[in-house]
Amino acid sequence: MSDNTLKSFKIKENLTFGIDLGLASCGWAVIDRKDPNAPDILAAGSWCFNTPEEDKTRKPLNQNRREKRLLRRVIRRRRQRMQNIRKLFHQAGLFEFDPDISLGTEGTKLPNSKKIDPEDREILGHIGAYLRKESWDNLSPWILRTRGLDVRLSGPELAVALGHIAKHRGFKSNAKNGGKEDSSIKEAYNAVAKIIEDNPQIYRTFAEVLTQHPDYQAHKGRLRNRNEIYDCTPSRDLLLKEVKEIFDNQRDLGSKIATPTLEQNFIHIAFSQKGLL
Repeated sequence: MSDNTLKSFKIKENLTFGIDLGLASCGWAVIDRKDPNAPDILAAGSWCFNTPEEDKTRKPLNQNRREKRLLRRVIRRRRQRMQNIRKLFHQAGLFEFDPDISLGTEGTKLPNSKKIDPEDREILGHIGAYLRKESWDNLSPWILRTRGLDVRLSGPELAVALGHIAKHRGFKSNAKNGGKEDSSIKEAYNAVAKIIEDNPQIYRTFAEVLTQHPDYQAHKGRLRNRNEIYDCTPSRDLLLKEVKEIFDNQRDLGSKIATPTLEQNFIHIAFSQKGLL
């Protein structure tokens, strides 16, 4: 601070102001440093106030509000991402219906099969009229994702498989270099990656592991994480590899809709990630 600034505020250069702001108190002091060898405390005090925490859990009062705000942000970004994905599929000719409605015809209903996850049912319910005729009990995006490695998919089928990946696009940490990731999440997706690495001839993608590996068959059809259980968590890189496998195999099978342009645009929309603002 310049001398002119000090004079304009009429603050003596030999005074030092100290503030200690805590969670439930604010302490302050004014020290006269006119004699450097014997500084004099001119005034000091503190102001105490109620701690902004819940009495029982000691949880900050603003934590719930912050968590809900972050959740709204995630939902808003996911909704925008899926809207862009549907527009991309429509422009690429994967389906002909209005991309502003959903991935298929509005009002299509599915039978009440316990084998189909409720979140997947929402996707399949809209696109059901466009899929090949088969039993709904044996149909899910997971099956279409694995089928896409060996069988040429129709436009709507490819839209369901890729749309499922875009909606559940795996874990990618926003931590800076050297930051620590959640150990349970990291352990989960490393376990899946190791299964693929150890058995490349059997399991090529994350979807094949979850639908065919004995450890995941023991889940009795549960292919979603539960509270504090992340055993069905893939890394973002693992799903990116799966997308490339699907596109490469579809082109090898003679698909004219799985173009390199569609692949590039899909990867850009589905896997781009903004920082935590």
